[in-house]
Amino acid sequence: MPAPRTNLILLPLFAVGRTRADAVTAGVENVDTAAATGVEVHVRVANPRAERLREDLDAVVSAGCSAVLLAETLLPQDLRDADVELRRQELQHDLVPGQVGLIPEIGTATALARLPQLLAAVDRLVSVGVDIEAVANDLGAPNPAAAAVHWPLLGQIAVAATAAGVPWTVGAMGFTTGQRAALASRARAFGADGVYVTSEAEVVGMNALFGRRS
Repeated sequence: MPAPRTNLILLPLFAVGRTRADAVTAGVENVDTAAATGVEVHVRVANPRAERLREDLDAVVSAGCSAVLLAETLLPQDLRDADVELRRQELQHDLVPGQVGLIPEIGTATALARLPQLLAAVDRLVSVGVDIEAVANDLGAPNPAAAAVHWPLLGQIAVAATAAGVPWTVGAMGFTTGQRAALASRARAFGADGVYVTSEAEVVGMNALFGRRS
């Protein structure tokens, strides 16, 4: 029986975590290593407002990255600027136009409210990733892992993403494994395409969950 397979690897070139204590990063050398496994590699990069997007893309586009997750996407212009930079990189490395996918990361209430506009900003989008934990914290939810917090957020995401024809994935890196599994089950009920996990131990259950069809 084949071992459970991770669908993709997400590497955080731009730190995941709002403080130095909990920040997680991965060097560009990890992109080559991950790509060598044959698994699709996505890299989390800085948004244009952080003024380091070109630097990040210079590092990862030539290293086997198939898509970039644009950290803390807030404005349609963030995506337009990223699209231009990605096209510049594709020309520089003789890649097919649109070969490197773009994924907006939604992590605030403001970004979620703008989701329809964000999804219409560029043609390069391959999916949208929503950090449910970050959105819940931005809303001031006392318990970001509570089902009562998730249901309305997931419904809003599902409506916007389905209308735009864009697949969507959820994440909550600060949740426990059990809390993340519960979130994944709720998201799947709304048609989500996947969930970001933090360990191989979670892969079997998530593959079984998202591999089922209604």
